[in-house]
Amino acid sequence: MTPNPDSPKFIRHEIPDNASVRALRLREDYNLLRANIEACVWHHITSDCLRLYYNTNDGRVRITVGFTDKNKHSHTFSILSYRGKRLQCEYEFEGCVDAPVVSFRSYAEWLMLQLWQYEIDAELCKCDRGLVISADLDTAYDVMSKMLDIVTNNIKPIDWFLSKEPVWQFYRTYYDLCKMLPLLQAEASRGRWKDVTPENFRLVRNVDCALICLDYTDNRNYTMQFRLGMTKTGFAVERTDKFMDMFYHFENHAPNDELRAYFDKENREFSNIANIMLEIPFSWKALLFHSDDGFYINTYRENAFQKYCLMLDWIIPFKNRYEATELYIAPELLETKKRLEVSLSTDLEISKEQEPDLIFTHGHFIETPIDEDSSDECPF
Repeated sequence: MTPNPDSPKFIRHEIPDNASVRALRLREDYNLLRANIEACVWHHITSDCLRLYYNTNDGRVRITVGFTDKNKHSHTFSILSYRGKRLQCEYEFEGCVDAPVVSFRSYAEWLMLQLWQYEIDAELCKCDRGLVISADLDTAYDVMSKMLDIVTNNIKPIDWFLSKEPVWQFYRTYYDLCKMLPLLQAEASRGRWKDVTPENFRLVRNVDCALICLDYTDNRNYTMQFRLGMTKTGFAVERTDKFMDMFYHFENHAPNDELRAYFDKENREFSNIANIMLEIPFSWKALLFHSDDGFYINTYRENAFQKYCLMLDWIIPFKNRYEATELYIAPELLETKKRLEVSLSTDLEISKEQEPDLIFTHGHFIETPIDEDSSDECPF
């Protein structure tokens, strides 16, 4: 007969020295958690809160930390290893409020947003009472530690759970973007936009936004951001069920003031022409807002995919053929010219005759690996 791998007879509360390398690494995480708990690093957490489960049948490991707060709400944090290389961190909230309400705010949802700010990609589960986070041996302890830091320092009063304020306002937008992302990647795979590949489109979400991003950078001076979605400063941020935004933003990170001023000037010219170009294609079912250093378009949610593709159809070819209005001469070159003039006792001239400088073609679109196993279903 095949043994039941979940049978209690296989469970031990220590990991032996002859266990797998992965189990031994998790034993190190357990020992570090225990040391920090004994040092009173986390308020509310004592040694009795920590548990270790090792399955001798298949080598699975589960590390849990659980405590009950002043509201009699329980918080459970876990690191779990599965068969193969899969590793996962989990959080679960249990409790209720002593009030005649049908529902109350999700603490797990609030924690999810906090973790996003640390680039920890948490997802809701268990009817919005829990979180799951994919991890590996190098990140599992850090994720667990960060969750403990946040929760033990942010026990909410009961009034917080009864508040009507939404925790995150971009669920509708994020759900739509989850559907649009593979469509954009399919268009890119067919070569619709020069130098754009499916990996160049990425989905970004945090407390303040939900966006599909296409960014072009030269790795030194600037990043051109072409984005679709919604931010907290959006034109119709209170109507994420009806509208969606797309915009171009220029991020100037040149290493000195002269170069920053040069790229700002070129981008203003680029943006002014782009605004004129986009007047005609975005005069129907869209609002185009002009800007000196970019542009911003608001459209109906059902038209967002079509309009974003149209925006890229116009703006990417224009980016590729935009010519700099003047040649940038580095201050170092001018200093060299002065020294040579003194040494040679003559006047020198820097020649500006050259082929037109297609200034925004010296970089590349940023790539993000695509998860081939990702589901079409939105986690929300």
